[in-house]
Amino acid sequence: MACETGHRCVPWSEGLHTFIQKQGRLCSQVEENTGLRLPNSQAELREAVWVQKAMYENKVRHSTLEIGDRVLIKNVTPKGKFDDKWQREPYLVMDIPFQNLQVYRVNKEKG
Repeated sequence: MACETGHRCVPWSEGLHTFIQKQGRLCSQVEENTGLRLPNSQAELREAVWVQKAMYENKVRHSTLEIGDRVLIKNVTPKGKFDDKWQREPYLVMDIPFQNLQVYRVNKEKG
């Protein structure tokens, strides 16, 4: 079947079926060449994600800020790829309104 552009078009379901077949062949080739086993189902993939999440959470260190600590504020509107990710001026933590949340009131450090 040809489209208006002259390219061969296939129905969505047929194209998806072809994609899944190619993906299966690619996975088997990777397994044969590298000896690695790739997850075959959504359940295996979900389990792998949970394992990676647990490994990350074991390594991460949480920090708590106290009044008077000097902090840098993240630049939430960078102008481009090479723009600074942090504002240049340090700020002082002035207040911690909620003890169970990581929300702080800060002011620019004078100096």
